[in-house]
Amino acid sequence: MNKLLIISGPTATGKTKLALHFEEWSAAHFVKMARTEITNIWQRKKLPIVVGGTGLYIKNLLHPPTTLFISPDKKLRRQLEQLNMPQLQNKLRRMSPRRFSDMNESDQKNPRRLIRAIEVVKFAKLHQPSEGFANFRPAALHIGLTSSIKEIDRRIKNRIANRLKQGLKQEVKTLVKKYGWDSVLSTTIAYQEWYPYFENKVQLEKVIETWTIHEKQYARRQLTWFKKQPNIHWFDVTASDFPNNIVSLVKQWYYQQYAPRPKIYH
Repeated sequence: MNKLLIISGPTATGKTKLALHFEEWSAAHFVKMARTEITNIWQRKKLPIVVGGTGLYIKNLLHPPTTLFISPDKKLRRQLEQLNMPQLQNKLRRMSPRRFSDMNESDQKNPRRLIRAIEVVKFAKLHQPSEGFANFRPAALHIGLTSSIKEIDRRIKNRIANRLKQGLKQEVKTLVKKYGWDSVLSTTIAYQEWYPYFENKVQLEKVIETWTIHEKQYARRQLTWFKKQPNIHWFDVTASDFPNNIVSLVKQWYYQQYAPRPKIYH
C-alpha cells in the first residue's frame, strides 16, 4: 500500500514556513494539487511528506467531503443572493427535503449555507458522480509537533523578532504597493497588523503587540482543533531526543506492515 507521512502542529513548533500566495486558494485547490503531486512521488517509489499547520486541509486531503470538488456557480449565486432566508429555505426544501433536514438549525438559518446547499443539490442533479481520486487511499502516519503554551508563546515572540530583523516591514510596504490592502494582506496574520501603522495611526510597538496576540490566538485555535483529531502521534519539541524518536517511529512504520497506535511522546 502507498504510504504518506504527515507532519503538522500549531504555529511556532518548527514546521516548514509556508509562502504567501496572492491568488484565490481553497481546500479543493490544495487537495487536487497535493494528491496529484503525491501520486507522482509514489510513482517514483519515494515517500511523500506533507508538512503544514492547517488541519482542515490535511483532513480534506485524506477524507474529502463529497462537496469539496463542486466549484461555486457564480451566476446561480447572484440569483440566489436576491432571495431572503425563508425563500432560500423553501427553495432547498423543494429541491431536496432530505438535504434541508440534514442541516443543523444554525445552517438552516444561514443564507450562505443555504445557497451552497442549493448549489450542491443542483450540481448533483446535472452531473454524474465523479470518480476523482477514488483510488487515493494511503496508509498515512500523522506526526504532530507540540509543546506547552508557555513554550509556544516564547517561540512566537522570537519568530516575530526574527521576521522583523529580516525586513518584514519593507516586505509589507512592497506588497501593499503592488497588490493593495484589499488583497489577502487584509486578513493574513503578520501583514494585516501593519495597516494602521502605514496610515500613521499607531507606533511599531502596537503593531508587534497586536501581531503577537493574533499569533497566540491562532496557535490556541490550532491546538484545540488538533486535539479533536484521532490517530496523531504527538511529540514535544522541547524534548532533547524528539527528532530521533520521530525517525525511529517513521522507520518502524515505513519498513513494517503495521500501524503503531497513536500516543504522546515526551
